[in-house]
Amino acid sequence: MGWLIGVLGVLVLALMAPIVLVAGALGTMATSGNSGSSSPYIEQLEAVGYENGRLPPEALNVVSSRQRYECQVARVGSADQAWMALVVAAELDGVDIEGGWCYRTYQSQVAAWNRRQCYIPGNCDGDPYPPTARPGTSRHGWGLAIDIWGASDVILGCSAPELLWLQLNAPRFGWINPDWARCGQPGSEPWHWEYVGSELIVPTGENGLLPEDGKEETT
Repeated sequence: MGWLIGVLGVLVLALMAPIVLVAGALGTMATSGNSGSSSPYIEQLEAVGYENGRLPPEALNVVSSRQRYECQVARVGSADQAWMALVVAAELDGVDIEGGWCYRTYQSQVAAWNRRQCYIPGNCDGDPYPPTARPGTSRHGWGLAIDIWGASDVILGCSAPELLWLQLNAPRFGWINPDWARCGQPGSEPWHWEYVGSELIVPTGENGLLPEDGKEETT
């Protein structure tokens, strides 16, 4: 019951933030820095001694689960509640959205880095492919990033109908597709969304739009 109250509370707050909806529709939200930079939520986690990829169970919440996999999101900043509220709002609009890859342990990030760095057999000295954050720097390691699946149980592509709903609505819940990950960018990842909190999504640049931020790799 507690989680339901929390979700309803975030839904109400989201409905009270029309300016964020406008910003989301224009696709102008920016993330709060690169994959290794901090944010108020990361700072809160670090302040109590937590490390990237090494969050204890009490710092995380399972927001969805499948056989042999659980999507966990950090509790800090009500990121977990905001995500569940987003999913409920999508369902009300007939849109099926699910967290595919969420919190990632340090060990699993190391495994992803090593596996992708050797994408070309015999060449393990170059950059990993697909682009992958160095272990200890990914937002996934803080439980503040989700790679999203759609109704077809595949990761979202640029032509996915769910993507348009997310672009128009997810920022109201504090979740954004950062600049570097948007369709049309060299390393676009339309499935990758990060929690920055709705209070951080404020139009501040020219014409009321947010300025562009630097590229980051957070896969």
